[in-house]
Amino acid sequence: MLDLDAVVMIMAIARDGSLAHASRTLGLPRTTLTRRVALLEEALGVRLVERSQRHLRLTEAGRLLIEQGAPLVDAARQVEATLQASTHFRLRTAVPPGVGMDLLEPLLKPDDEALAGLGLEIIYTDRDMHPIRDDFDLVVGLVPPTDGTLYCRSFLRFSWRCYAAPAYLAARGTPTRAADLAAHSCIALRIPGGVSPFFWPFRAGRGLRVSPWFVSNSMHAALQMVVAGRGIGLLPDIPSTATSEFVPVLQDEIGAEGEFFLSMGQRLNDSKRGRRIRVLIEKALRHLRQAGGARTR
Repeated sequence: MLDLDAVVMIMAIARDGSLAHASRTLGLPRTTLTRRVALLEEALGVRLVERSQRHLRLTEAGRLLIEQGAPLVDAARQVEATLQASTHFRLRTAVPPGVGMDLLEPLLKPDDEALAGLGLEIIYTDRDMHPIRDDFDLVVGLVPPTDGTLYCRSFLRFSWRCYAAPAYLAARGTPTRAADLAAHSCIALRIPGGVSPFFWPFRAGRGLRVSPWFVSNSMHAALQMVVAGRGIGLLPDIPSTATSEFVPVLQDEIGAEGEFFLSMGQRLNDSKRGRRIRVLIEKALRHLRQAGGARTR
């Protein structure tokens, strides 16, 4: 296997024109540089550098090594930089599309001490994700993982409730019983582990079949449609700037309880980085408690 560190040394010798200058550039003793070049020549079975007491030059094999080895060195450096960035500085997180940035954005501040030196990569997906199988540091979901070897934390409890904008109710009237929804435009979320967009649950049990005119797997999209007065939406009562503009509808009749879970691999949980992630989780919980509305555990 080609020693890329030794290739870097040959490149420095060619660039600087002497072993003395190359040793200073690389920060290596001249004897170390000479020995590594000799070992590389022995491993390849060819002479790479011809040198006299005062002069040196690359052989044809040495020039060929630099020509074809330099791209390998560059590629190795890029791989190293990518791995270091992803391993040490970025928290790769899977989030259901139903979780809007209204919930996440207040928690994510790059100058926050808990986030210092830790970048974030948020992937929205409607698949059932596994932290280890799917290469995520943290997975957010509406159902707990079935893999008992994972670290799992109940993060946020909430209720599914019906909401509408005041302008919509002023134009279309306020429903007084669940059956009245048949005469209204309904807006629903379709997210893994959530309520069915086509069967809205009664608090007393069972539920009501509905035919929503707008269905999305994005909480943000559903919120925007309700804010715009396009219909009555069945949505999580998670605090956000948008929900402050809503009017609750049929609160005693339609609704269900929901819960968000956080999971990560046990090995990560036991690591220094895992401890930092748990600090971030606790900070998020404190923020949500202060925001009110949704319940935390």
